[in-house]
Amino acid sequence: MTARPRHPRPVQALLAMISLGVLLSATGGTVALAAPPPIVLDGDFTDWDGRITFPDTPVKDEPLDQKSINFKEDVEYFYYGWNEGQPWLYFRVDRYPQAGGSGKDGIDMPVYYCVYIDYNNSHASPTDRFEGFQDPEDFLLVCAFVPSPDPGVPNTNVYLVHAPDFFFSPGMNVDPAGIIWPTPATPLSECQGDWGQPYVKSTGKGGLWVEFGIPFYAFDPPFAAGETIRFFLGATLNNPLNKIEYPHQDFCPDDFGGITDAPISTLGPVGTILLVAAGLLIAYLSVSRALRIRTASGVVGR
Repeated sequence: MTARPRHPRPVQALLAMISLGVLLSATGGTVALAAPPPIVLDGDFTDWDGRITFPDTPVKDEPLDQKSINFKEDVEYFYYGWNEGQPWLYFRVDRYPQAGGSGKDGIDMPVYYCVYIDYNNSHASPTDRFEGFQDPEDFLLVCAFVPSPDPGVPNTNVYLVHAPDFFFSPGMNVDPAGIIWPTPATPLSECQGDWGQPYVKSTGKGGLWVEFGIPFYAFDPPFAAGETIRFFLGATLNNPLNKIEYPHQDFCPDDFGGITDAPISTLGPVGTILLVAAGLLIAYLSVSRALRIRTASGVVGR
């Protein structure tokens, strides 16, 4: 099983990014940057080292609007990233291991990750969770992760839905007719694959991590490099094709409205560094909040 990548300490990483940005500014941007390894959808998660990461609180510490979630949909980390010059946006989600101390901390239950995307950054409030998420340029990217133990068997399926074609009311469902990607012409290798950590019944391990992505051409109109979008993650055990309830999901980030970014930045090296630094700062604030909650409740560690 692939060893878990080490998570950077947000404060030190933030200071390093800012220092490097200042250095680049002073030298006219002539210092060579070490690019991270390209993200490849293959179920090997080591290429996510150094990518922007958002930690989430454990289920017992979730905000009041998320108290109804099950531990099997409890998000631990939400990552996103891109490969320079490639028109794709990539995501990775880790859920918390099952507690109990038996060593069998994996989870075999399927989970559905929903990335709510404000395509044109039209939702002004940073805390409204995209209230009124029915604009013509709002989208829902769904990743269905079924931790199959069989190697080579696709355990991840991804599709994109246009927001006006689905509803958030309890008991409503995503209309398959509203799926705009994949299309009949989409290669299956783009929308499904063996991208999740398999669950191994004999050891009780696995089923916790998954990676997936979306090409820019999937959006209508197609997304362009440098455009600004906002998005956040929701996790649910309910298959959105059968039932979707909002807000009864685990959200990440859980204490503000979403993540704002411009994938495949056109700002140059200094702008890219400052962009990553901003992401690390938000991650640091999220960690600080989680630590405050845990300290206040007298809980140390997970």
